[in-house]
Amino acid sequence: GELKMVEFIHYKLPPDLEKKPGKPVAGCTAPQNDNINDWGATGWHMTGDGLTYKINPSTLPSGITAAAFQDAITASVNTWKQAASSLNWTYGGTTNARRATYDGVNLVAFGSAKGAIAITTTWYWTGTGEIAESDMILGSGLAWAITNPSAGDCGGVAGKYDVQNIATHEFGHQVGLLDLYSSVDRDLTMYGLSRRAFHLLS
Repeated sequence: GELKMVEFIHYKLPPDLEKKPGKPVAGCTAPQNDNINDWGATGWHMTGDGLTYKINPSTLPSGITAAAFQDAITASVNTWKQAASSLNWTYGGTTNARRATYDGVNLVAFGSAKGAIAITTTWYWTGTGEIAESDMILGSGLAWAITNPSAGDCGGVAGKYDVQNIATHEFGHQVGLLDLYSSVDRDLTMYGLSRRAFHLLS
């Protein structure tokens, strides 16, 4: 088969639906439909060896350390490993790579995401459906934070996107899952739109 490239762009929630992150809102609504069984398949899958990813610490936003970033990414891949034991990612250290290019490096870095939240670019062999490489770029022009895992569904840093949450979605594309856009899927990991965290009134 031939080598094919597919790009997934993770869009921001439209402003009229985002609840204005800088404005306090009363209470917090925990996910209501996060257990429904909706999904779509891309047509590719990991090899038995899984994927070895590398991060570029020089691209990290101010206030996010390499150690904290790696912890968040590890938590993201562990979410998928717990869902299916056949899935496997290995941390391969750091890299100087900065862009999504077919270069043998499964990159996780911040960079230009064309105004979106994130872009995951995957190359796979059409004959076998096996992933050859997959690069994840988180939008460097946005406000990012790493949320304390104990914060729960109503945690988050107001006005910022959560690294672990977004990365978990992006790794879902490497698993072989499509974006979902139906309103009933808005609480699922693979929902294709995301909002920043917002202030809560006590």
